[in-house]
Amino acid sequence: MKKFTFILTSLLVFFLVQNPILAEETDKSIIKYEKDGRVKPIPEANTLSEKDLNNVLEEIGVHNDVTSNLSKSEKENIAEKGGKAIDFQVESVKTYYTSFDGTRIEYTKKNLEKIKKQKVKDLKTYNKKTGKNSSILTIEPTVMPTDSNISTMALKDKVKIKGKLEFAQQVIYLGSTKTAYKYLINTNAAWNGNPWNQKTDAMGVAWDKGGVAKADTFQGTYYQSTEVADGKGGSKWIDNTKTLKMASPQAYGHGVKFKLRGGDFQNINMSREIRASKKLAGDPAYLIAKYHHTHRNLGGFSISIGVVSVDIEHSAGDQTVIEYSYYYGNK
Repeated sequence: MKKFTFILTSLLVFFLVQNPILAEETDKSIIKYEKDGRVKPIPEANTLSEKDLNNVLEEIGVHNDVTSNLSKSEKENIAEKGGKAIDFQVESVKTYYTSFDGTRIEYTKKNLEKIKKQKVKDLKTYNKKTGKNSSILTIEPTVMPTDSNISTMALKDKVKIKGKLEFAQQVIYLGSTKTAYKYLINTNAAWNGNPWNQKTDAMGVAWDKGGVAKADTFQGTYYQSTEVADGKGGSKWIDNTKTLKMASPQAYGHGVKFKLRGGDFQNINMSREIRASKKLAGDPAYLIAKYHHTHRNLGGFSISIGVVSVDIEHSAGDQTVIEYSYYYGNK
């Protein structure tokens, strides 16, 4: 897996332009295609080299940066299903500071002072309820956003948050039955470098009633990698992978909770198949994805999934909310 670091000073979310990385040659007999152009499933994906898996995912349409973030087992899971990533539109991207009591303040220039005051108020609440005496210096800095605000560029479904966190959402077309379209909803977040706070974060995604989750298809993984000295004057990477359980499973969405554990790189990936009736062909489809980065919590927090709705409550921190749209029948 390729490790890389980004440097940004802005608090707000930015869309990235992706420059495709030329892949190494892969045995052409490995990748085969359906008549509609999608990559055929590869049942023996666990026997492929990482180089070959990278090329399979590139043909499916998984972003090169996301592929670089994934563990080998996650790449195998996607290659086993095959498919073709579809195009969709980002409708909205917003980042909020959320309080213990549910107060939500959008990060804008005019709201920065208001957010700072709310963070101080939440710190006092935290100290009072926990008996601790945390210093004001432990509050995560409120960084000034840039004048460019949100830049809508070529790659509209991959965003960079606060300079260290990348977030990507993709929908992969898996084919169809006689009556339904099959899609894979894949959500990925990656921390490059340690965030200011390392507690339990959460990520959720939800869609409209047109899509219904297929039972027993959820897969969630937390992947951590740390660079350490190898004792020979160089360095090596120590990797750790953990399976994540689905939180608040619904027919129209799901989420995960995970403890950030530090290290140079942390990746969170979750995926699930859905089915949509062919009667919906041409109808708009909607997705909403949310990442909650915890500053402080009081005895845990909850994820609530509704139709095109993700609520993460009882935890103070930053939430980034991204809304997407596409059309049923897209291939």
